[in-house]
Amino acid sequence: MSVNSRYAIDEKRVRRLGKLYSSIDFDVSETITAEQFKTKNDYQIIGNFYIGKQKFPITFKELERIEETLHEAKNALQRSYQIGLLQ
Repeated sequence: MSVNSRYAIDEKRVRRLGKLYSSIDFDVSETITAEQFKTKNDYQIIGNFYIGKQKFPITFKELERIEETLHEAKNALQRSYQIGLLQ
């Protein structure tokens, strides 16, 4: 199950939003069971993360870390703009 439906994105949006935009996606593993998710969700491979032409099997903890990193990157860029570090 694809989260972003990466094959249904308009090419005009890709040109405007960046070359990797349409390739970023996550597919939930079809083999993980509810019991596995409940008991070992932090360390169990829960799906595949896609960016560019790369595919990464990923755990729940790794997915959380990616989310935290991206959030902090956006905040750092915003702070840089606010204090005048961007030219």
